[in-house]
Amino acid sequence: MLSATVIFSTIAAMLIYFTPTFIAIKKKNLRLVFLTNLLLGWTLIGWIAAMVWAMRGEAPEVPERFKKNRNDRELEEAFLN
Repeated sequence: MLSATVIFSTIAAMLIYFTPTFIAIKKKNLRLVFLTNLLLGWTLIGWIAAMVWAMRGEAPEVPERFKKNRNDRELEEAFLN
């Protein structure tokens, strides 16, 4: 049977390992941070990259006039106005 120390240490290590994922929970890039953390987190560089990515702010929202569903003429008019 596993001792309480081993169980506690394993849980603590997993919480530290997946900290970038926990930070990114409410962000749009959660899946990518999780995959980076899961697959590359065992390397120090991969873990740091996942942490930096998780802590970065959200990308600014693209204004409606620049979204892809507009045609070129509407975009041209938006720039001229």
